[in-house]
Amino acid sequence: MFEDLVKTLEMHNYGVRAYEQVAQLCYKSVAEQPEYAVHFLVLSVFAERFVSRYDEYPLTVDEANREKKRILRWIEKMESSLKKSQEGQIELLNCVSRDFLYI
Repeated sequence: MFEDLVKTLEMHNYGVRAYEQVAQLCYKSVAEQPEYAVHFLVLSVFAERFVSRYDEYPLTVDEANREKKRILRWIEKMESSLKKSQEGQIELLNCVSRDFLYI
């Protein structure tokens, strides 16, 4: 379900514009898949925070790689959680939200 997000990140080499595109794609995905609105909202918040943090500042290779691993790890976990109960999905979304907000 999140493969378009990963493709967008790859296509833009995980740079600031990639995350900007991901945020926009998340908004579009909410309209197309409203049952997963919270998943896309959480990912859009992460993407937007990334953009606001690095838009006018240098993004080092180490920072870019760290954030790349981070978002890919959470996308993978979100994808896996779709096979779980709603309680399991909510638990994961809470973990992701805490991680994204306390960076």
